[in-house]
Amino acid sequence: MDSESHSSAEQRQSLFKRLLFVLYTLAIIIASLLPADPKAQVISWDKLAHFLAYFGMSLLAYLTFRTRNGRILAISFVIAIGLVIEWVQGFVPGRVTSWNDALANGLGVLIGTAVFYLFQTQLLKLYDWVWSKIEGVFNP
Repeated sequence: MDSESHSSAEQRQSLFKRLLFVLYTLAIIIASLLPADPKAQVISWDKLAHFLAYFGMSLLAYLTFRTRNGRILAISFVIAIGLVIEWVQGFVPGRVTSWNDALANGLGVLIGTAVFYLFQTQLLKLYDWVWSKIEGVFNP
């Protein structure tokens, strides 16, 4: 593979990774801001769902953005999204602002950050390998 086509492949891969991050983030935002049925019971694992959503979003941010500044901006964005969503939920029918949910979101980001830095090399290799297989499907 020549350097021009390698660079083009890297740019495509970077674009797809960023698109995945944006789509994941939009899915969290939409799910969080849909009006809730006031008669529905809050599920017992609600805080776990918050934790896992933001754990995943933080890992995806670290895997997608490879520069120090890019990661700082992405994680700052993830934290801000978690806080803003919790505040905005106070204006959504059937939803309430819950700072306990915001705490669960923040813990997800914190633990996601720790996991990323503990297993950074392995996670990046795995993520790049998965993307190479995805690209192979589209460019046989």
